[in-house]
Amino acid sequence: MGNTFSNLLPVISTDFGIQFAAYAIAAPLQTDRFYDFTGSMTYLICVLASLANNRLKEHSVPAILELLKDLHPRQLLVSATTILWCVRLGSYLLYRISKHGKDSRFDKIKVNPVRFFVAWFLQGVWVYLTAFPVYVVNVTPVAELSPIGLLDYIGFSMWLIGFGFETIADIQKIRWQNRLGNDRHHKFINEGLWSISRHPNYFGEMLLWAGNAVTCSSAFSHLGVVGLRTAVTFAISPVFVYQLINNVSGVNLLEKASDKKFKDVKEYLTYKKNVPILVPRLFPKLKKD
Repeated sequence: MGNTFSNLLPVISTDFGIQFAAYAIAAPLQTDRFYDFTGSMTYLICVLASLANNRLKEHSVPAILELLKDLHPRQLLVSATTILWCVRLGSYLLYRISKHGKDSRFDKIKVNPVRFFVAWFLQGVWVYLTAFPVYVVNVTPVAELSPIGLLDYIGFSMWLIGFGFETIADIQKIRWQNRLGNDRHHKFINEGLWSISRHPNYFGEMLLWAGNAVTCSSAFSHLGVVGLRTAVTFAISPVFVYQLINNVSGVNLLEKASDKKFKDVKEYLTYKKNVPILVPRLFPKLKKD
């Protein structure tokens, strides 16, 4: 495992190199228009870098088909799920910033070079820690990975459900916003998946990364105590995603904004009382006698 972790250095340098280069362009322009898209695409590049890492020693210019032929099915699976996720998220975020023109979170940050740099640095941390299990599996030699097992199927099932929730929730919100136009600023969405969870997109995000971590943990299930320690290490990904979404940049901010905007709206107060903040309620809430 020592060599495995040292092989992550190219991934780390690629990740933060992209963030710092993008910051060098964005800072003078004081723009955040490509911040989110850059983060999403960094995942794609880092996944490819982790796949090519060990194989560059054998092929000066490795062909894509040669790389694919040498990969373990689990490496293909977790790489494909991560790439699919980042392309979908990147496309959605690019559409959103193109439609709205800016991200209000950066209004006070982008005018301060130091704070703006910190934002780009933290994006690098996000890219690395979130997909950390994927990078580890990809840089590990195929011979050291265990065969596909039950945990792989469980993890992939979790990923599918999470990805479906996030994608459908985003589509439903876009359609809702387009239908209401400017009126959306005075209303809250409570239909579709948003009727069973106040933040179904974030629930899906957390579930899919937990699923990827489970799948990646299966890669070292044959190593006994070492494999168990690795699985615990991989828990950093879903725990980090949960903390980020729940306490930093997602649910916490949105809940405060909604509470302030709709504090006197009876429908919102009822919605908040009856609908869970994250984990969907699949069955109606039982009324007390």
